[in-house]
Amino acid sequence: MKKQITVILALFLSVTLFLSSCGTSDIIAISGDGYWVIFGEKTDTKAVAQDGKDGVDGKDGEDGKDGEDGADAQTMDIKELGYVIVSEYVKNDGSESVSDGIQALIDNNPNRTLYFPDGVYLLDKPLLTSANPSKSVHLLLSNYAVLRASENWQGGSLVNFGGAEKYNNVTSCGSNYGIDGGILDGNHLANGVEISSGRETRIRNLSMKNCLYGIYIHDGANSTSSDADIMDCTIIGSDVTQTSVGIYLNKANDNTFTNVRIGHCQVGVRLQSSSGNVLRNVHPLYCMAHDDYQSGVGFWDESGSNTFDYCYADQFATAFKVKGVSCFTDCWAFWYTANDPIINSETIFDAPNGFQSVVTRLHVGFCKEPSGSSKVVPRTVVNDHGKGGSGILRDTVGSLSKATDNTHIQYLVDSDG
Repeated sequence: MKKQITVILALFLSVTLFLSSCGTSDIIAISGDGYWVIFGEKTDTKAVAQDGKDGVDGKDGEDGKDGEDGADAQTMDIKELGYVIVSEYVKNDGSESVSDGIQALIDNNPNRTLYFPDGVYLLDKPLLTSANPSKSVHLLLSNYAVLRASENWQGGSLVNFGGAEKYNNVTSCGSNYGIDGGILDGNHLANGVEISSGRETRIRNLSMKNCLYGIYIHDGANSTSSDADIMDCTIIGSDVTQTSVGIYLNKANDNTFTNVRIGHCQVGVRLQSSSGNVLRNVHPLYCMAHDDYQSGVGFWDESGSNTFDYCYADQFATAFKVKGVSCFTDCWAFWYTANDPIINSETIFDAPNGFQSVVTRLHVGFCKEPSGSSKVVPRTVVNDHGKGGSGILRDTVGSLSKATDNTHIQYLVDSDG
């Protein structure tokens, strides 16, 4: 059995090294001097020989001597890294729920990395981890490892960090943990990842499919500060419900989101009573299958004091719904079609309590009605609901001339329409 696993892992390594040559970012690779590299970080663990055989001799040279022997073959004996291989303890063919088995591995392997090889791990209830640094675990998923909600799903998120035990500690070893790689399939029943407690949780290189909520962060352990870092993720929501949300923060402060793509969600990002968050290159696209277009919001900032950098609201009825003072830099609001009959308005900033935000280099991409159409779609840059405000639109570029409302003019500074 061990030999079979070694061969399979060796084949996986060959594919990994091939992808690396094509410019693909790898989970696992080998450095030039023979050490394992995980997500680009070199470890201190040496890769080992597979069979001990020399490579093929080279051709004879002009002097009649044989060429030098090739190097020994290498294998991905991942156990050398000290990982717990989840598929050695539970089935990963999607035939039965393995929630209890994986939960036992989480509970009985504190301060370990649990590695999920490719396959389908069927879950009927959430996996709960402890935020206590002495009990935390890190989850590492191969690119095609899938955690999928079963038809008997009991509710909640597929993975809940800090859900087993809340804790506020960043000075002890083990406070930094999270999930890397793989796929979370909510099966239109479950949320993706939930952070209930902790201070240094990381979510990266993760693909979420068919999730009611992609990422759900509660009020943080340190006076509502959760300090999570989320990067390089894709979130696909659920067309089954009209309330699917890509990223939802509930009183969760001081988090960073970088390079996140969101689709099939009624609300791309919702920050509810959450401040001090930084979003960079976050791109929600409206592509829901139902007809409740009007309630769609790309970014919903309910508290203010957040930072948005190159965030892109794509085809939502409302690009940004805002309250309080937040900063928007190099952000986009774009509508790529006006042909769909459900599209009956295009609003960039909706500010029910007055417009207070500072917006620099906003890129505007309004659509015009199709040629020959009698339909007039209201196009609004700022809707301050008649309450005014001290907000600023600085150096705005794009199709401002297509706006059907002039409220935004009072907020313009050096803009080009």
